Amino acid sequence: MEESDEPVAQLVKWLIDPGIKPEQMLEEKEARQNILKAIQTLSPEQRAVVVMRYFLEMSEADMVVKMDRPLSTVKWWLREARNRLRSLIGSSPMEEDS
Repeated sequence: MEESDEPVAQLVKWLIDPGIKPEQMLEEKEARQNILKAIQTLSPEQRAVVVMRYFLEMSEADMVVKMDRPLSTVKWWLREARNRLRSLIGSSPMEEDS
């Protein structure tokens, strides 16, 4: 486009929506619902550590203090929760945290 077409270029830029498409929004909503349903099937302890780790972004050390449990127990709950969620959701493996 030439310089004289500047208003047209701005209009084209405005008309092209770089945001998420409705199909993508629906897919993301369904994925979130599936994840939440899977989390609800976990034991209370597993659910608590998953929420603390992935939603509240707490470290394992912080979870140990908050739950007043040994680090090995917290790690076990996280590992078992991840395995269960993987089997229920059937998607790519969740990131492993040390």
